[in-house]
Amino acid sequence: MKQKFFILVVLLLLAGLTTLAQPLKKSSLVVPKPAKELLTPQYIYIPKLKLFLSLQTAPIKNNEWILSEQKTAFFGEGSALPGEQGVSAIFAHAKNGLFAKLPLLEKNDTLIVISEKKLFQYKIEEKQLIEPDELSFLKPKGRNQLAVFTCFGKDDKKRILFLGGLIGELPNAKIKNSLYQI
Repeated sequence: MKQKFFILVVLLLLAGLTTLAQPLKKSSLVVPKPAKELLTPQYIYIPKLKLFLSLQTAPIKNNEWILSEQKTAFFGEGSALPGEQGVSAIFAHAKNGLFAKLPLLEKNDTLIVISEKKLFQYKIEEKQLIEPDELSFLKPKGRNQLAVFTCFGKDDKKRILFLGGLIGELPNAKIKNSLYQI
């Protein structure tokens, strides 16, 4: 029963509804969104951790991504959009309900990023401990990759980083069917 409820909630989120009673607005049905906005990640799902989080875009200020204390994960502004060549960056605080269990991930585990237009599936290829100011992993390597990271260690002095390669895309029309297979 919980799984069916979870799938219903995911489908409602993908449809843009926040409550069951929210009426559809005609204006939201006729105003097309820019293509880039359609690919901006909205959710990350990590099957091994049974973790499903909404994503907010983290703006850049003074050459740093700005994180709020909200219970959400972030997509790094300026990093590649999923489906585009380059590295998409997603990160969150190492807190319960966020990325506290991220260190449990291993090579070959799956990461799923959902935008309004598509679902993107990545397979973890690398796991690294890096310094907080290390950003070389964001340099494009000629293919589509996902970097997922959070603070790690005593006093959060390190970052644990997972780099994944894109292994599949699914258009929005087929997402509903794929959620039953996740």
